[in-house]
Amino acid sequence: MRVIEKKRPPFMTGQRWAMVVVAFILLLCTLLFMFYRTIQEPVWSEEREARQQAVAEAGLQEISEIYKHVWDTVSWVVKGIDENGSEVYVWMAQDNEPYVSDALDAFSPEKLRSQLIAAKPNAKIMHIRPGIYSGSQCWEVFYKYTDTSEHYYYDFYTFDSGELIVTYKLPAKTEP
Repeated sequence: MRVIEKKRPPFMTGQRWAMVVVAFILLLCTLLFMFYRTIQEPVWSEEREARQQAVAEAGLQEISEIYKHVWDTVSWVVKGIDENGSEVYVWMAQDNEPYVSDALDAFSPEKLRSQLIAAKPNAKIMHIRPGIYSGSQCWEVFYKYTDTSEHYYYDFYTFDSGELIVTYKLPAKTEP
């Protein structure tokens, strides 16, 4: 029988295993980041185009918010400050020319919120966004209302006066 005087050290030491694990985690993070960018790039490019169009059409100096609204048509609403220093909304629909309205002429979303809560105290408002409904500017209010059961609603209000246009009640259950 042969006696082994020196044993060769193992190839995969603890330090090498740690390096392999760190390299694998970095590779995984890089691939996830690339996947996320690939998925989000169409959305980002649409938003970039809407932003550029709003700046070109309305002469916006600063953009504070941008909304994509999908109902009858796909539209973009950009809120910003024009060259005069006043706050404006720029409405851009697919087939129409951009429309610019002064934010001072708009019905305030805070007033709309308090008006809805006064009418329906159990309502939990999810969002209030500007949009286009039937070709005219509006506020879209999405909320949950609980009376005997829980239902979700979409209310559309005129943009300038805050009058109710229409209410859509979503079904509580859907069939398979």
